[in-house]
Amino acid sequence: MGFSPRGATELARRSFLYERPRKLKHAAQMGVKLGKNDTSAVNLAACCKSLWDRLSSRSIVAGSDGESSMAKSGKDNVSTDVHTGPSHVRKVTTTSNAAPRSAPTLDSEAPKRIDSVLGIVAGTTVGAHESAIFAHSSFGRVVEGLCHRYRRVLLCAPTRSGQPMAFHDHRIMADNLTALPQPYYPTTLRALRHLLGIAIAMWRTCRRSDVLFVRGSVPYVGVLYAIATLLGKRIHYWAVGDPAALLRSHRRSGRVKDMLSLIYAIMDSYTVRFGHFVNRGAIFANGDELARLFPSSRTHTVVSSTIRDEEFFERTDTCTGNTVRILCLSMIRPEKGIEYLLGAMDMLRTNRDWEVVIVGSWDGFEDYKARLDRIVTDSPWGKRMRWAGYANGSEVLAHMRNADVFVLPTLSEGTPRVLVEARAQSLPIVSTRVGGIATSVSDGVDGLLVAPKNPAAIALAVDRIIDDAPLRRRLIANGLTRARTLTLDRFLERILAVMGNEPT
Repeated sequence: MGFSPRGATELARRSFLYERPRKLKHAAQMGVKLGKNDTSAVNLAACCKSLWDRLSSRSIVAGSDGESSMAKSGKDNVSTDVHTGPSHVRKVTTTSNAAPRSAPTLDSEAPKRIDSVLGIVAGTTVGAHESAIFAHSSFGRVVEGLCHRYRRVLLCAPTRSGQPMAFHDHRIMADNLTALPQPYYPTTLRALRHLLGIAIAMWRTCRRSDVLFVRGSVPYVGVLYAIATLLGKRIHYWAVGDPAALLRSHRRSGRVKDMLSLIYAIMDSYTVRFGHFVNRGAIFANGDELARLFPSSRTHTVVSSTIRDEEFFERTDTCTGNTVRILCLSMIRPEKGIEYLLGAMDMLRTNRDWEVVIVGSWDGFEDYKARLDRIVTDSPWGKRMRWAGYANGSEVLAHMRNADVFVLPTLSEGTPRVLVEARAQSLPIVSTRVGGIATSVSDGVDGLLVAPKNPAAIALAVDRIIDDAPLRRRLIANGLTRARTLTLDRFLERILAVMGNEPT
């Protein structure tokens, strides 16, 4: 196989940057000594390619400035390593899709790290670009927080190389994170073709970890439980939602596909229950309703959160301007019940001027979005409604701080972090009573809960908040108090109270 000089040099650079074994380092150094003529470039590239083909995985190193660092990982073997850090000395750089933010400070007040290796396994996708790892903030912040509490963390997740996607809006800032990528799959269905690659990544993660933390639904979770149990590694499973309940809540992709998806979700749930029984790890369930699916003395109810103390925004009241802004922040999908919020707008009785803003992505659900557009177009209040599209972390908080009422009409949830964020921004909230939401929100105390698929109930609750100032101010004050007990640090403390006591 032939190479152009430019291609040879690029292949050598990529091999040296991503693989990092000593032989590649030596080959690159020899290439520099030989000079930059075409022959040496071809020879160098051929050497690197030969070594590349012999490796079972790729490596990515993320240093503090985005350049390669020759971090040593064990012996002379090659690992699929991604190191991100050090966060306490780095100036953060961002891509066009990532929101600027300050790196977490690792100072004397930082939590003491547990002297063991934590393996995190997830079906949630992450991005790898220019030596950095990106994830959605709902996952990335949790990973980052765990990195600050463990000596070393291994991340096993489906990894997409290249420019980060819009929802990979959080650059994970940690100097002790090593990624062991699964093959990239955007959906569970597409993961079925990657059994071997996923199993290998799981094996390597289990073998190198002292304890494992699994986030949500993971393809081939039975394989993961089998490997971990064989190696004597405890799995702590974070159940973020109930896929079976989600699929029962609405028609999604046609009768046959929905039925097959439901069967898969039910089988996955039973696999987790059996694995939990055999492996003897803990389950952290988002809400009491989800916890009841995993009855065990080792099942713990949690409310997931990614809000930090410094992100709180305090005010005593809303709805004091000329126009009341009603905000919904949600992915635009059938299970989110957006049509019921739009239906509620037809039933509002308040005399105040109002507008509704819906923030969220509709990628992959264009037909559903088109149906919602028709509802808006045919309504007399259509000009009062605005689609704001996807928003990253800082933009989400800005939307909330400019809003007066927050509404979540969802049909299926665990404990949505957006309800914690809304209360932390001093917003009175209206939400449906589904999944674990009642674990997070107390009806009439720090929010108003209504039945799902009920536009009239949503409209009545919004009217009450707009027109009843004492109720509104009470919901805001109580919401702030409740949100302070549900920060990211509190969430991590809750799970570490169990995981941190694991033997190493």
